[in-house]
Amino acid sequence: SISPTYQMNAEQLKNFAIGAKIPGVSLTRSTINGRLHPDNLSATLVWTMVFQNEGKDLQTARAEISLPESAAITGAKIWQDGESIDGSFSLDPSSSQLTYRQGFDGRLTELGRGKYLLQSQSLAPDSQVKMQVTMVLPMELEQLENAQIKLPQIIASNFSLEGDHNLELLSDNKIEKSANT
Repeated sequence: SISPTYQMNAEQLKNFAIGAKIPGVSLTRSTINGRLHPDNLSATLVWTMVFQNEGKDLQTARAEISLPESAAITGAKIWQDGESIDGSFSLDPSSSQLTYRQGFDGRLTELGRGKYLLQSQSLAPDSQVKMQVTMVLPMELEQLENAQIKLPQIIASNFSLEGDHNLELLSDNKIEKSANT
């Protein structure tokens, strides 16, 4: 019998949603700024990404982003022509998307299981687009005096990740890098 539902494995989904690497398109710089709140075992992170298109054609930068379990995206911004535009969540219950007002191309779509598709659609030749995602993440209590945080990550992308990438975390308590990172 023929199944009415076509299912894609992870690799097929990546190729369908993300596509092949585009020469000349890169995540030229990114910064994750965070504030750790150990008293309530949470953290607020702001991930700012700057995409660059060194090519001659209009491009769309796409990435599959993974967030830790129980994380929540609370906002997003995009900058075009120096103007900061806040994203808004879709009212359509069948679509978990965060989009920007008409004329500003960017989208963050929930794929399920803590995965999101990030898109910057109007990456003009010889230009940059800056996007920002704000999220709240849980911290995991290891011992009474120790907690850890898992950071979001890019799982797949159609652009180069070569660039300047930084992590800046603040807390009222001592922060130590884990031995297994």
